[in-house]
Amino acid sequence: MDNAASDIAVLTGSGWAATPEDYSSMRTLHFTEDGLGTLTYGYGQTIYAIIKCRWSVPRAGVLELDYLESPAYQRFKGFVPDESNRHKELGYRLIEGEVEGVENIIARRFRYLWTLELSGSPYPEGLVFPYRVPTVYRGHYREAADG
Repeated sequence: MDNAASDIAVLTGSGWAATPEDYSSMRTLHFTEDGLGTLTYGYGQTIYAIIKCRWSVPRAGVLELDYLESPAYQRFKGFVPDESNRHKELGYRLIEGEVEGVENIIARRFRYLWTLELSGSPYPEGLVFPYRVPTVYRGHYREAADG
C-alpha cells in the first residue's frame, strides 16, 4: 500500500493483536474512523494500561499519536499526558498476507490477513510494563480452517 487513505482503511477495518498465539496476552490497538484510538496492554488477568489517543496518518508510513487523559483501571493508575509524553510519531508498515497459528491454552486456530509493524512502542514515554512491549500486530481476523 502506498497511500495514506488506503492505509487508514486497513488500520480502521480491524482491531490489532500483538500476540494472538498467547491466550494470556491482551496487547491490542484499536483505531476508529473518527480519529480516536485505544492502546491496551494486559497480561494474565491484569490490565497494565488502557491509553486513549487521537491518531492520524499524515502520510503513508507515518502514524501520529496524541495521548489523551486515560482513567485508572485495575492495576493501571491512569494516565495524564504532559509536555514530555503527549505526542509520538512512529513509522509503520502494513503487510498484506495471511498469518495462521494456534492459541497456546485453548488451542483455537487463528488466521489474520494483515500485519502492522511499528518502529517503536505505541505507548507514551514513561510507562513501565512487566513484559516486552510488542511492535508487531496482526489484524483482520478470520476463522482458520481446521486442519
